[in-house]
Amino acid sequence: MLPKHLRFHSKNDIDMVFAARRSCATSHFKVFFTFPSSLTGSSQAATPKYAVMVNKKFGSAVERNKIRRQIYALLRKEGMAMLPNNTRAIFSSYSSLKSLSSVELREAFLEVVTKIKKAA
Repeated sequence: MLPKHLRFHSKNDIDMVFAARRSCATSHFKVFFTFPSSLTGSSQAATPKYAVMVNKKFGSAVERNKIRRQIYALLRKEGMAMLPNNTRAIFSSYSSLKSLSSVELREAFLEVVTKIKKAA
């Protein structure tokens, strides 16, 4: 799990990310993101925030929580260092993640993080 100050806390914050209409996708992830310059009316615009969404179609709660924990761990270890300090991102996973090993999951995660970095 991410530290509390790095997680979204209100629906308004999440809605702002979706309203920015910026996203990138790979075969395993779709990421909605924005940067403070594109946020309006936010007092905490420079604070990075992250969330992970896993659809119920992915599998049982155990499977969804496992992949969510793995993505949060990758975000903590590698993603936050690669992304700009003002990133707000919501990672949405596709069912194809089920069949990946941890090494392949890391590669897929780094691929989508690189796309976000290029968009900044």
